[in-house]
Order: sequence, then structure tokens, then C-alpha cells
Amino acid sequence: MVRRTVNFRELDVDGSRSLGDVVEIPGKAQVIATDPDGKTVVLTREQAKKVKTGDYGNYIINQEPVKRGSVKTEYLFRDLTLMKKHFFGTFPGFDPEMIICGPEDDPLWLEFNNFPLPETSVVDNENIPWKNETERIIVVIAEYPHVGPYGVHIHKSSQNLFLIEKQLGGGHIFKRPMANDSYANSVSGLESKGYVWICFHYAAGIWKFNRNAIGEGDCLAKYIENLYQALGGANYE
Repeated sequence: MVRRTVNFRELDVDGSRSLGDVVEIPGKAQVIATDPDGKTVVLTREQAKKVKTGDYGNYIINQEPVKRGSVKTEYLFRDLTLMKKHFFGTFPGFDPEMIICGPEDDPLWLEFNNFPLPETSVVDNENIPWKNETERIIVVIAEYPHVGPYGVHIHKSSQNLFLIEKQLGGGHIFKRPMANDSYANSVSGLESKGYVWICFHYAAGIWKFNRNAIGEGDCLAKYIENLYQALGGANYE
């Protein structure tokens, strides 16, 4: 579809003047224009002040900058869509309460306020019921999609903590993650809020994320499914 915008080449203006001299550009504005090679470019206010109206055409001005989602958030939302369909969607009538925490373009963790638990947990061939049907679980995604989750965080006051520790951590629970500095720094605030860390991660830290087909590689949707199975007693060595 052909679209027409303001083209200063067709207006009665001095082509040697800068765009900033011809049009008022707010401080945080973006200028979308066609450069001499016919390519669309996004200019800041300072860059637009140096642009000659005779060289560039088809201007539009955004009063506030338009910002697209980061690559991380793009993959994350695709991954969460798979999770909603293939995991949460298997619980009829269940409405998951999940919060994405951290900067908008670089989330740090997913907080599941009502993560569904299996009906029972198998310990030493004995079915043990959970104290509560759901649990608040935090899964850190600070280095996603390059690195997968490295354990989960549970509040130390949880009535389910003993069983979760038994099933995921093999009886080991830590105040802080035994991981690299980048990961540890991203979750430093969780310890002060009363959360403890339980190790549950991919073997040797290897994570094979498929950017072209998320469901065909390692992903958060599968990690959550494995987490659920482990909580039910599946024997993950």
C-alpha cells in the first residue's frame, strides 16, 4: 500500500537548512526520515539538527520515543506463551499468577505466586501430601536466553519447604546461589527478603536454546514442566 508523509524536498523551504531550523523538535523526540539512499533512519533530536532538509525526505516526528522490545523480551514472551499452553493449560480452570520482575527490557526473574503442585510427592516410595496446593516459586532468568535457570528460590517460611528441598535439592538448601557473580548479583535482593536457593538446573549448566523454534530446544516452558515432575517425585539424578 502506497503511503505519503511530509516530504521537505517538495516544500518551499531552503534545502540547505537543517530540519531543526525548519521544524520544532521536542527534547526527547525521534525523527523518522528517508536518507539520500532511500533507507528509513531513526534520528535523535541532536542528529536531526544536523540533517539538511534537501537531502532527507518523508519526515515524521514522534513526540515521545518509540521503543521496541529487546531480543530477550521477544523470546521470553514466546516462551511464556508455550508455557501457558502446554503447562498451565493442562490445569482446567487454573489462572496462574505470574509477575515478571526487573527492568522492562531486561527482566531478572519470574515470580509464580501460585505455582500448582502435584497431588502428592513421593519420598522413599511413600506418597506425602503437600501442606498447600500451590507454592510461591521464583525462577531467575537474568541471563536468559543465553543461559537457562539455575535453581529456584523459595521463601524460608514456606510450609512446603522441606518437601521442595528434598525433591529438588537432594536435602541441600542455600542462602544464596552457588553460581557465577552475574547470577548471584542479580538475585542479591532475594536473600534479604527471606528467600533461599535450591539447586535444580541443566546438567553441567548446558542449555541448548533454539531461537528459531523455541519449543524444539531447551526453554523455560520445558524447565517448568521438569520442575513440576521433580516435585512429584521424578528421579532426576
